[in-house]
Amino acid sequence: MNEIVFRVVDDSLGETQLDEVLHQLLDDLLELHLDATRLRGGHAPLDAGDPELVDTAMVVAQAVVDKDVAKALADRVQSWLSRTGVAELVIEVGDNTLTLDKTTADQQERLVRHFIGVSTG
Repeated sequence: MNEIVFRVVDDSLGETQLDEVLHQLLDDLLELHLDATRLRGGHAPLDAGDPELVDTAMVVAQAVVDKDVAKALADRVQSWLSRTGVAELVIEVGDNTLTLDKTTADQQERLVRHFIGVSTG
């Protein structure tokens, strides 16, 4: 079982906007019926613009990441990024991190390869 952290990094968002985009991401991920998906607070990265906003800017999911799950996650994340216009999304699975600042087909493919690589080892 992998813990997958989706961290929004966008200091242009106000607290209300940040809350809205996080809940949209949470709703999208809940539709995938992963083992557990929730909002979670945490510590801001050292290079974060506004630590108070980044502290609450995470959605955490738990799932066994296989090829099908990775593709579904990639599709949801791409759709969510295009709808919300969030500046940056950092995805962490264990010690592996992928940062997306604008989603393209190439980045979606990198996301899928990243999840598959993490799941197989």
